[in-house]
Parts: sequence; C-alpha cells; structure tokens
Amino acid sequence: MNAVNNEESKYQSGRTNEESSNGLNVADFANLDGAVIPIEQVHLAKQVKIEVIEGFDQLDKSTALLINAQGLEGSLRGKRDGCTIIGSGEHGQNGEPINDFIIPQDELGIGKRHLIIKYNSDNGDYCMRDLGDGSGTFVRLDIPLVLKHGFIISFGDSHMIVNFY
Repeated sequence: MNAVNNEESKYQSGRTNEESSNGLNVADFANLDGAVIPIEQVHLAKQVKIEVIEGFDQLDKSTALLINAQGLEGSLRGKRDGCTIIGSGEHGQNGEPINDFIIPQDELGIGKRHLIIKYNSDNGDYCMRDLGDGSGTFVRLDIPLVLKHGFIISFGDSHMIVNFY
C-alpha cells in the first residue's frame, strides 16, 4: 500500500483531498446511516475477505471479516447500508452499536470509530477511509481508497490482509 499524504496526493493527482481517483467525495462517507443496499446488488457484487495476519492479541488469528455490498456479514450495527465501520467503541451515547466490528481497546492506536469500508454501487468498488479517530494507522487516508486484492491494512502493531473472492 502506498503512503500518500495530503499535499502529495493533491499534487500528484491534481485533485483536492475532497475527491478520490474514483470520483468519490469525502461527503460520500459522511452519511453512515444511508439507504439499505438491495439484496440483488449483493448477488452481483464481488465480496471482500479481510483476514488477521499479525497482532491483535485479543483476536483469534483465524478471524476474517466477510464483507459484501450490504456491509460486514454478522455486523453489530446491522444497517446493511454498504458501510463497514471498524473501531474500538462498542456503543454510542444512545446505546446503539457504533461499529460493525470491534477491535479490542488494548490495541494501541485504535480509535472508537477508526475506519470505514464502503461499497460503491455505481462502479462495484470497495473504498476505505480513515475516520481520523486513532493514532496507529499505518496510512492515514484523507481521500477514499479503492481496496485491491492483497492490500495489507495496519493498525498499530496489528495487520490484516484484503482478499476478493
């Protein structure tokens, strides 16, 4: 995964940090409680498998996140909005789950809402964005990033790998 800071990405791409190479704006990630993705879209879209490969002392090394167009299978939020939110926080002020998958708080640098993976139904891509809460992100993403097979996502001393199937 390439590390790109704000100024470098703006200079290299000619775009501001408000727009990514696939046309998604930061605003596209703001509505985390969007519309439910239809089940038909799930059958048409590729799926993502993110596996723990190192670290995460509190998680079994066989832990895998299975993500489809509606979001994480077995999601704690249960929204089916195409978003998968990962972080250490369990519940918001209203008592509802704020993440789809919880990483134990004893992992260094994990924010309460650390990152989001969102399905784009227009082009079938899954994009990842850092939500700015946490300090151990390997690459701080200020623009959406299209996930690709083999990407490694790092949080502090822990690492996960992205696989499409």
